[in-house]
Amino acid sequence: MTVAAAGDGAGGETNTTAVVNTVTGWDPDLFLYLGDVYEDGTLTEFRNWYGTGGSWFDLFRGITLPVIGNHEYDGGGYWSYWDNIPHYYSVDSNGWHFVALDSTSQFNQTAPGTADPIRTRRDMRVGGAHAKMRCVEYVWLVLAVAAMAGLAWVGFRIEPHWVAKDRSRFLCNAQLMTERGDPIGRFRETKILVESNGEMLVDQRRYFRRSMSSWRVVAESETPPKNRTVFVLRGHDPKGVPAMLAVRLPASSPMAPELREFLARR
Repeated sequence: MTVAAAGDGAGGETNTTAVVNTVTGWDPDLFLYLGDVYEDGTLTEFRNWYGTGGSWFDLFRGITLPVIGNHEYDGGGYWSYWDNIPHYYSVDSNGWHFVALDSTSQFNQTAPGTADPIRTRRDMRVGGAHAKMRCVEYVWLVLAVAAMAGLAWVGFRIEPHWVAKDRSRFLCNAQLMTERGDPIGRFRETKILVESNGEMLVDQRRYFRRSMSSWRVVAESETPPKNRTVFVLRGHDPKGVPAMLAVRLPASSPMAPELREFLARR
């Protein structure tokens, strides 16, 4: 039995085609989509980025076991696209027992005594009664994406990236730095709203807290990582201290020329 898995990959990126082609070459019996259709998971975004009529990931629709991600939880498209699939469900396939759970913070049903653990224990007991030697696979969004999505990306480093069609918003990895360029913490998923005057509102999550601040692009790295480009923004950290922000994008990102244009205006 061949099982393919991918997640965090439906956002209109060029890499999506490479992933779909690779999975097609595997000819899997099952395909697990482990969540996240960018940016808000509306039905339109599902059709545009996840696919429809056999395009992109929709090509595997007949063999797909989906779980919901935090990005599409409130957009409504997940429930319409997957015909009101439950938050949690289980299936048997070729001697394997798959249990799909909703581990999103919005659903908030993963603590002891809530719906997911109780239903999972019941499901395990029922599954064990029918086949003690059967493998039980937990499709937990956060853990499974970290462990399995890398297989589908085929060597591409997994980083969040999405760009609005009008280039007014984008999602990327970014790292705070001191004014001297010393890193503060690690690269984190960051949402950036771009104003027409070049000002950028940065929304970054840290330890379940969110902070928003204003920045401007001041430089582009001359030695970025392979297949990446890095822009340096100047502004203030969440505490109001002057700082810099390293914004890392794929080299092919449509946002790169926009940032270079803002940089040229300085």
